[in-house]
Amino acid sequence: MSTYFAILTQVGEAKLANAIALGQTLKLKKMGVGDGNGVLPIPDRAQKALVHEVRRADLNQLAIDPANASQIIVEQVLPEDVGGWWLREIGIYDEAGDLCAVANCPPSYKPLMVEGSGRTQVVRVVLIVASTAAIELKIDPSVVLATRKYADDKAAEAVMAHEAKANPHPQYLSKIDGDAKIAAAIAALVDSSPETLNTLAELADALGRDPQFATTITKALALKAPLDSPDFTGAPRAPTIPHGDSSVRVVNARALVEATQGRAGVQGLAGANTIASPANKFTVSALAVTMRNPTTGQTITKYATGALTADVSVVGANGRDQVAVIAGTASVHLYFIFNPATGITALLWSVSADAPTLPAGFSFFAYATTIRYEGANVITPMLVRGAKVFYANDSSATRVLSGGAVTSPTSPVDCSQYVPANAARAILHCELQLSSSSTAMFLLSIVVLGMQFAPVKFSIATPDTYMQGAGTVEIPLDSDRRFNYAITAGAKGGAYIAVMGYIVPNGDC
Repeated sequence: MSTYFAILTQVGEAKLANAIALGQTLKLKKMGVGDGNGVLPIPDRAQKALVHEVRRADLNQLAIDPANASQIIVEQVLPEDVGGWWLREIGIYDEAGDLCAVANCPPSYKPLMVEGSGRTQVVRVVLIVASTAAIELKIDPSVVLATRKYADDKAAEAVMAHEAKANPHPQYLSKIDGDAKIAAAIAALVDSSPETLNTLAELADALGRDPQFATTITKALALKAPLDSPDFTGAPRAPTIPHGDSSVRVVNARALVEATQGRAGVQGLAGANTIASPANKFTVSALAVTMRNPTTGQTITKYATGALTADVSVVGANGRDQVAVIAGTASVHLYFIFNPATGITALLWSVSADAPTLPAGFSFFAYATTIRYEGANVITPMLVRGAKVFYANDSSATRVLSGGAVTSPTSPVDCSQYVPANAARAILHCELQLSSSSTAMFLLSIVVLGMQFAPVKFSIATPDTYMQGAGTVEIPLDSDRRFNYAITAGAKGGAYIAVMGYIVPNGDC
């Protein structure tokens, strides 16, 4: 038997066998050296420590022997600033600090520079193992020294890998590739131009072959009114600003008349149609109606209108403002109209939300409300109370969310089928049906443009119980009449949301 050899300890053998069986790796981390207390020790499988350890540090190399695939090479570099002791025994430890392999070596003294001589010494141990795949070949390069051979090998590997690449310098463009890329860019530029503007001649024609094109454009721009203190001529127009706007926007004649002579509006509006089934008639009354003549700006107020009925199947006063039957649409708009010659106040249906076509003799009108229309002269059963419009049927008929998941939806919930475009707010009935395996507070949130509303909130006090809560909320919607929702995570069940109605500005807002 050899005098100098290395073996796995019983602990090392057991850990290596366990790693192989579980498909894991044995992580060797440190190497210790010792002087054997002055005597050359014989490695023993039962060892759990060196006879007399003098130094322990991280490994500098842990790799498979290129000459023998069943052998592991373990190295540590002893720098110049350690020593002053003999080297007779070597131990290899895993990351848990257990001695996994032990070896002895010919006695060698490691001097220190203060003793008059110093050197850097490499300690190498070769282990024969059952499976090199079960040894994790990993070291920490930030805390170890590299041998000259290790550095040379790594440099040689990097150079060979670089030279093996088909194009090791892709940042540099060859002349052939450069010419091809320039030609392709020019072709793409021409190809992306309109067919009639991809030559210089066509561009010249488009500019009127005017050699003084810049001067011509400059003179044309000089005819335009400046942004600073412009002087308008002719009959310039400006949009009508909303009522109550106190900004510095330009005021047109209509806004001025409305501000000085009053605006149309309805107070105390109440109405309904047949609840049993959709019908073609709708009846309303109002405490006061201020109607306006859009041509003169004059207003007139009528009090206690009494019950008036509008029939969407007929044309004219108390009917619709167009000859043709109104095509299928989501809503129709109801107006109070007034004939100054006869003193008659009536109703009028229109598909326009702000500009109805008045019957002959009628010159004043005021917007009253918007009702859902199902087409073919059929009006959805609804109730009107002031600015609020309610669906008269069961809320499930206008449900926009059924069993919404606890997780947030991937897309917004669309209410446009039941909420008209001119509505200021939607009135939603919200219901939360949940069960939870733990006690918690649960919340249904309605989210619109970053604003959060919470119509339903309750606690589940007993695990694995079912809870149900409901609430009503008035919310604005986004420009597409949609909202998002969220439910507190940690429960099973879902949300049910129906449109109860909506709010339209008519003087009662």
